[in-house]
Amino acid sequence: MFLLLLRFAAYGAGGGQSVPSSSASRVSIAGLVFGVLTFLQCCPAFAVLGLILSITGYVQAPPESGWRSKRLALIGIILSIVGVAIHLMLIKLGAFDRLMEEVRGLRR
Repeated sequence: MFLLLLRFAAYGAGGGQSVPSSSASRVSIAGLVFGVLTFLQCCPAFAVLGLILSITGYVQAPPESGWRSKRLALIGIILSIVGVAIHLMLIKLGAFDRLMEEVRGLRR
């Protein structure tokens, strides 16, 4: 699923155009990375950081870049919001503490 989202963000409707190297694009990429890390590391801080970086990258995306860097930011925003929702649900159900204990046990 993540690969499909990344392919859509990178290639989109432009037929394989590369992502611009502006600072807004870098912020969008960082937000996307933290959005993905939210699911891999089970860390709610990554979700919040990914949401902040993705929104910043979306707002700062220059008009000449079109939707290329904005796609990365939108995917980062979606992943981060889903990550925040999942973590809030786990915390409310009390399952987050058990999940973190299992993750710590696997690291040993």
